[in-house]
Amino acid sequence: MDRELGKLVSAIKEDDKSFQVMVDVTDFEPDEIMVKTTDKDIIVHAKHDERKDPNGSISREFRRRITIPPGVKQESITSTMSPEGLLTIMAPKTTSEGSSERVIPITMAPAVGAINPPPAKGN
Repeated sequence: MDRELGKLVSAIKEDDKSFQVMVDVTDFEPDEIMVKTTDKDIIVHAKHDERKDPNGSISREFRRRITIPPGVKQESITSTMSPEGLLTIMAPKTTSEGSSERVIPITMAPAVGAINPPPAKGN
């Protein structure tokens, strides 16, 4: 993940087992960041009021919206912030195991027009 001219840059990693988003939030304190989900998105919102810096003062705000990929359940999404200011949002993807997929057995029906099987010979 690169930092380009002071802009917050994010990286997204996705494979068949997991989904991960990393966002550089070094300019924000944990209580200035909110991560939430909507029906189809993860939203990262960070804001801090004006504060002094070596060149005067600055205020910052950003909002990042990421589409939740298929196979990710909202209730499984977690977020962690490192001491270095890297926010990582993760979620496992569901697999076909444990899903609603099931095998339906095939039952053989009697032949068309047959009501009862023919009587056995020799009776």
